[in-house]
Amino acid sequence: MPGRRRPGTPLLPLLMANTYSNLYGTGFPARYVQGPAALHELKGILRDCLGADSALLIYDAALEQYMPRFNQSGVAIHAFIFPGNCSDAAIDDLTAAARNIAVDCVIGFGGGKTLDTAKAVAANLNLPMVIMPSAASNDAPTSRLVAIYEEHVFKHSRVLARNPDLVLVDTSILAEAPRRLLVAGIGDALSKKFEVDCSVANSVPNTFGMQSLLLSRTLADRCYELIRIHAISAIGECEAQRPGENFERLVEACVLYSGLAFEGGGLSLAHGLLRGLTCMPETECFLHGELVAYGSLVQVLACQRQRDEFDELLGVVKAVGLPSCLRDFGVSDISKERLSEVAAQTLTAPYLAGGAQQIFQDDIVQAMLELERRTA
Repeated sequence: MPGRRRPGTPLLPLLMANTYSNLYGTGFPARYVQGPAALHELKGILRDCLGADSALLIYDAALEQYMPRFNQSGVAIHAFIFPGNCSDAAIDDLTAAARNIAVDCVIGFGGGKTLDTAKAVAANLNLPMVIMPSAASNDAPTSRLVAIYEEHVFKHSRVLARNPDLVLVDTSILAEAPRRLLVAGIGDALSKKFEVDCSVANSVPNTFGMQSLLLSRTLADRCYELIRIHAISAIGECEAQRPGENFERLVEACVLYSGLAFEGGGLSLAHGLLRGLTCMPETECFLHGELVAYGSLVQVLACQRQRDEFDELLGVVKAVGLPSCLRDFGVSDISKERLSEVAAQTLTAPYLAGGAQQIFQDDIVQAMLELERRTA
């Protein structure tokens, strides 16, 4: 007999949000828990938050060393290894394999694609979703979005009916992740101050199809402030695998504040430029947050209202070791023609299309060229 189901939760595929231009709103995970050795408290946390005693666990194969902690947690674990790609087929296969296993929730443990797969499987099974990131490399854990890939190429996004029921962040595990992943998470998170500002200024609906609450901008600003204050010291704590106060505050900014800010506040050029950079094969080996950090620098130069922020932002980007120009990606051909192709592809992002944020192709090209000059 299958485990407990949450009545009324729709299965995938789910409808995209309608647009309510005269309403303000956002969304949140039902519970967020963060701290060192949080995994040791899994049994109590699942029971307190969800009334759950058993779980379907979808995890990265590279994280096998943590399986004894799950098996010793007192929670009845039924484990599946993430197949390597968050595709429709992988989601369907895992859903079918788990359909007749009696569990109370689904736990995703790993990187972004693993977590997205777990979200989708949980939705398909009408079970509570528990998200456990293995690195602070991006802000996807708190969101209700699922990015679908085919042959490791992005295909489309699905929007779930609700955000995760529990986001459980064990900072002892995050501190053991490679330094590069933490720095990439900083790159992803620092963009939100500028993206939410531009999105809100142009009344672009957020991912819930509504106008943004003041809370979203407050979270985005606070996220950037915490990065400026704590990033350097937190990286040191991470390298020593001794998460302290700086690391805790940085993780809070990069995972929680950044995630809530982008869903409730919206995205802009910094993320839209990811589409354009796919025109440059040289960028393929770089992480999401490394590309977004570059995109943030381009954005503040392209948006007149943000240009005064450039010097400080460049200082933060360089201080933590993020790419700050196309040369850092190994791009040598920086012709105007090539950048025009990048800019045109960038503007296919739905939140930029049709001049929604008053950012146009020539603005992007000129900002990219200026960035190369100012970082030479």
